[in-house]
Amino acid sequence: MARTFRPAGRDKRTKKQYILRAPIAGSVQNLVGLQKGAYVFANQKIGEISPDTNLTAFCYIKPADIGLIKKDSKCVSK
Repeated sequence: MARTFRPAGRDKRTKKQYILRAPIAGSVQNLVGLQKGAYVFANQKIGEISPDTNLTAFCYIKPADIGLIKKDSKCVSK
């Protein structure tokens, strides 16, 4: 059985290098299938975070249709 040599006291410092932090809270999705020991490069996409917030949509309305929109109206997205 092979053993890996790790100097004492170094584990805590190197462990911080493997922690990913995100500026938002959410669910992790679409993770890339990385294997143990694989390298990760700068700007490499390894997954996505779907925010835990309400969905907000920005829509463009024709000026002729603006008068037809009322508060709490239902809409269909295509």
